[in-house]
Amino acid sequence: MPLRRSSLCLPIAVFAAASVLAACGTNTPNARSTVDAGGGVTDAAYLTPRPTIAGDGVAQTCAVRISWGDLAQHFNEKVSVQGPVVHTSRDLNARDQPTILEVGNPRPEAGGLDILIPDYSLPRFDAPPEQLYGGKTICALGVPQRVGDRFQFAIGSSTEIGVVPAGAATLQSGVEQQCGTPVSPEAASSENGKTVAVQGVAAGTRSEQLLDGNAATIIELGSSAPDTSGMDIVISAAVRSNFTAPPEALYAGHTVCVYGAISIVDGRARTFIDSPSALYVRP
Repeated sequence: MPLRRSSLCLPIAVFAAASVLAACGTNTPNARSTVDAGGGVTDAAYLTPRPTIAGDGVAQTCAVRISWGDLAQHFNEKVSVQGPVVHTSRDLNARDQPTILEVGNPRPEAGGLDILIPDYSLPRFDAPPEQLYGGKTICALGVPQRVGDRFQFAIGSSTEIGVVPAGAATLQSGVEQQCGTPVSPEAASSENGKTVAVQGVAAGTRSEQLLDGNAATIIELGSSAPDTSGMDIVISAAVRSNFTAPPEALYAGHTVCVYGAISIVDGRARTFIDSPSALYVRP
């Protein structure tokens, strides 16, 4: 008599496969967070077992870093950025409902950095990011992109961000570093064709129409035009829109340092800037 396949084999096989899948599934992180009635992230998303993340984020990413104020010179580059988290928010209308760490300037002010943490990445953090990083100075690794008047990039785990320890040396922006040994506005005319740091009191401001027909704001260092002993900082209308307030209100009467290429127009030194980060107000 020919052997007959037992009708019990299929159910047993199905049961075994289901058991294996169930066993494998017990270690799978919950990739979605939950949102409470007030729009905040609950702790439920952080209770699922997950692998321990080795290493320290700030140590791994921030050996070489830039200040958030220098992003205009480094967008579309992979960099480590340091700055204070001045506000946190959550965009429930966006895809992946990211938590947003607002660095440097809060939204919607220009020039700040938004670090996005998608909700599916939340299980890779030991606590809600707003609790870990809010109000602290952080350093994060990413590729900043321009989005409107701000910069942003996304991170996927705690290994890409770290808290800078309290008492650590304050990271200076590029213009602050260059302004360690500035020249005076009077001496700037002798630096024609060179890129140097120039420091002086903003004696006044004026408007000027450039040769291309566009309007510009001029900050006058040292003395006002037509005095040739002073220097002009030229801010085009496009660059002006990136400032958090009118430049004349931010700098008039203050000691300002600027880093840029020097040219001479009508016997007076001038430099064009392409970002608010090229200017630094001395404390």
